Amino acid sequence: MNRWLGVLILVCLALALALACSSGDDDDATAADDDTGQAADDDAATDDDAGPSGEATWMWIPIEGFTCRDGSKSGIAIRMNPQSDKLMVYLQGGGACYDPDSCADNPSHFGETDLAAILHTDLVSGIFNTKDSRNPVRDWNMVFVPYCTGDIFAGNQPDGAAPGVPGKQQFVGFQNVQKIMMYIERHFSGASQVLLSGTSAGGFGTLVAYAPLADNFRDTPVILLDDSGPFVDSNAALPPCYQFLLRLLWNVTDSIPSGCRDCSQLNGDGISNLLPYLAHHYPLGRFGLFSSLADATIRDYWGMGQNHCTGTGKVPADVYRAALLDERKNFLEPTGKWWTFYINGETHGILTYEDTTADWVSFYSTAVGDMTFTGWLNDLITDVGPLNVGP
Repeated sequence: MNRWLGVLILVCLALALALACSSGDDDDATAADDDTGQAADDDAATDDDAGPSGEATWMWIPIEGFTCRDGSKSGIAIRMNPQSDKLMVYLQGGGACYDPDSCADNPSHFGETDLAAILHTDLVSGIFNTKDSRNPVRDWNMVFVPYCTGDIFAGNQPDGAAPGVPGKQQFVGFQNVQKIMMYIERHFSGASQVLLSGTSAGGFGTLVAYAPLADNFRDTPVILLDDSGPFVDSNAALPPCYQFLLRLLWNVTDSIPSGCRDCSQLNGDGISNLLPYLAHHYPLGRFGLFSSLADATIRDYWGMGQNHCTGTGKVPADVYRAALLDERKNFLEPTGKWWTFYINGETHGILTYEDTTADWVSFYSTAVGDMTFTGWLNDLITDVGPLNVGP
């Protein structure tokens, strides 16, 4: 029996159990707030050390109902700048959970101590660097949303199951997103501009989190920046059987806007239709996608769908490249609202890195010709374009 058949059997059993049971906590996210409407919480933990680079303070804010994959509770981190009325929301990356190997590499919890471990590393680097003038959002208010559900922020499956992984898995990333976005809107309702960004799993997450965030902010422009989390139309790269199984495992269908009828087809196909749907349905929005054209990390994850979902092989580099180019030409460019920044190579991720390695590229020094990534991002934010960069 191949492992995807095992996934299907266990998922169907989990769905049957879920239908017979209550499906979790529907309470809205709550936290104390002051009369100014800015984020505040009596239990919020504050980093009293501004750090070696003098970075501003991050606050840990527990969010009611924010549940990680292991059932533990979590929250968000906020860095305020009272001089700014702009807001960036960042969704953390970190793989996915669908079998023992993938789940072992995916965080199942995130708390205040986990935040402390990245305060002076990830949260002062790249797009979080408040000192580098090349960063277009250096002085914005910032919200960091940790990733601990293993479902690319798209899950609606409490008490789910992953083949070979002991215990119930709380695949409730999208339920968390809904609570978090409501909290963010309440505390940043005066924002003049909002940027929703994310890397890898968080990049995919921006695509499902955009609607809840934009719906809450209504008349405020919300920009999406997806770093290395593309959905593509190519069945060779992202087969319908793979989409179908992940929909079942995490109950992704309930995370897709009901108006996007082409996003959830009977054979599992159609998730790539979400990208043009967002552009058409949210006229105030602008949308950006960064990817390397042979991203080895995504090709490895999507390899599970190769050979009719037998779980062998990796998506060939030329197939992945063709899929991204086709997505840009036939799905993104026609909207007039999507921007792309493509680079050659197999790297994965850009937003939180300041150096270039074999695995990722620099937020500041990456360029195609005369166009730097930060220059492209500034143009996306200020609506100079749309502009497609790269091969």
